[in-house]
Amino acid sequence: MARNRNMRKKPLQARSQVTVDAIVEAAARVFESSGFDGASTNKIAEIAGVSVGSLYQYFPDKLGLLQAVNERYLVRMWGAVSVACREALLLPWPDALRHVVTTKINYHLKGGRLFGVLQTELPASATIGIQLEIATKYFEIQMRNLLIANASMVAVDVDRAAHMIPIVGKGILNAAFISRPEDLGNGRIIDDLTNVLVNYLSKPELSELPTGSSVAKPN
Repeated sequence: MARNRNMRKKPLQARSQVTVDAIVEAAARVFESSGFDGASTNKIAEIAGVSVGSLYQYFPDKLGLLQAVNERYLVRMWGAVSVACREALLLPWPDALRHVVTTKINYHLKGGRLFGVLQTELPASATIGIQLEIATKYFEIQMRNLLIANASMVAVDVDRAAHMIPIVGKGILNAAFISRPEDLGNGRIIDDLTNVLVNYLSKPELSELPTGSSVAKPN
């Protein structure tokens, strides 16, 4: 797994970390309002309250800034989804799974235009940093715990399922963003993704869903 090379140097002191945090926050705001092409490092530095020279001490270019924004975005997303996994322990299957899916989709919807910029402008080979690795592993632990708690309903190996669920979710979400973006706002993507995951995970003989559930039963 490639390491994050989006920064020229790492902040070593608290004051430097505050500066970097301000730059990344400003970059997120500018990318969301102006898109990647319309954003400039001068504008980002102005909003962050730093000089352009200070910005370039830490980030080599706009792409480096976008990767830093993406890392922060995803760390927070996996944090929110990990909390949802713990909350879902109190819910029946498959409502538990739907709660996790809904949390992830709503996080992206809240991201607004920034989510679209991250989807379309980052290269597929974008590197990741240690914080994102930790957040992703923590999510896998929480998802594994949720699957174990519902072991009587799950037919797939728990470790494999915890690894595959975010991959499947990302693929469906990316496809919807490109071909059917309206589904992101009307709730259909939540139904579709939950349905796919239930069919992937559930034992057919135990797949009767609660009355009123919007998730279709596996064939």
